[in-house]
Amino acid sequence: MNVIEGTAEGVTLDIKRMFIPGVFLKSDCPTCNQTITKDFEKEYFSYPRVGVPTEFYFLCESDKEKGGYCNTEWVVKVTLQISLTLVEEGSP
Repeated sequence: MNVIEGTAEGVTLDIKRMFIPGVFLKSDCPTCNQTITKDFEKEYFSYPRVGVPTEFYFLCESDKEKGGYCNTEWVVKVTLQISLTLVEEGSP
């Protein structure tokens, strides 16, 4: 029988920067509701730790409805999770 057990909570990965192509974090500006997107192919986790919240800072530079820049700053916290899944024999 094959079984995966355990958890990696709080484990620091042995890398300085972790990029995740194809993953995006979208957040609406609390002032003007403009949606701002962070692309994890360009943004990265710095010294990533599993299961520990990481803060990502947003700056809205929208000039929508203001006649100037919004310039609102805010923080969104995310947690990196890692999972393992057994692959059945014969599967690619």
